[in-house]
Amino acid sequence: MTLLQSQYIEDILECHGMANCYLAKTPIESGLSLSILAEPEVDITMYQQLIGSLMYAMVCTCPDISYTVGIVARHVLASGHVHIKAVKHIYHYLHGTSDYKPVYQATKGPDKPIVYSDSDWARDHNDWKSITGFVTCLSDGAITWASHKQACVSTSSTEAEFIAAATSCQEVLWLHNFFDFIQIPITTPTPLYSDNQSAINLITTGNINECSKHIDTKYRFICDQNESGCISTSYIPTNEQPADGFTKPLLPMMLPAFIISLGLM
Repeated sequence: MTLLQSQYIEDILECHGMANCYLAKTPIESGLSLSILAEPEVDITMYQQLIGSLMYAMVCTCPDISYTVGIVARHVLASGHVHIKAVKHIYHYLHGTSDYKPVYQATKGPDKPIVYSDSDWARDHNDWKSITGFVTCLSDGAITWASHKQACVSTSSTEAEFIAAATSCQEVLWLHNFFDFIQIPITTPTPLYSDNQSAINLITTGNINECSKHIDTKYRFICDQNESGCISTSYIPTNEQPADGFTKPLLPMMLPAFIISLGLM
């Protein structure tokens, strides 16, 4: 089974005057930093329309632009020329990847959801908050995904990864309820993969020490979910982590592996 939005992408390219734009290899330029402006420098309505068109594609069939759309969407109230350039760069990328589509194959991949969780510590230098990214895969393709800024400032990479895993665990609980609703109950622990050994140790043992005792109790429910068997937390190397592309820009040489891991063809 496939999901395809090539016609929609071609339509928004035409609508925003970029039907014949040049192609970009990645959704965001390497090393790009977008500062917060006090006042807008460009037409805010135009900027918001550009973002809105991208969000529909991102939510439905284009997980590969999730991180970048999240970055540019933070400036919808006060954007400048550099922000417009970053948004248009996403369109240039979509112009060359409009026929990418998630493909789900019953004979491949897991027949139950697998969740990959990741975080990039203090990625936003404006407020030093970290990025949470996760992706759920089923039948060799991504079925849910997210990339968003964490609500609090993490004091370590372990804390950032722990909060990202807790957010991913909330997704697992929702998926369990959804699969129950469609009468395909999940009876085994859902694998949750993280590339941070310290965060996994904190989840699986619940050990509280001087470095972790301040972490908000609302995130600690993941320890209970791991102990009860709702999830099974395991380690995955960073270079094999599909959620890595939801937390930071990827180099052109790393992007193809990320796209394949999402089941996009």
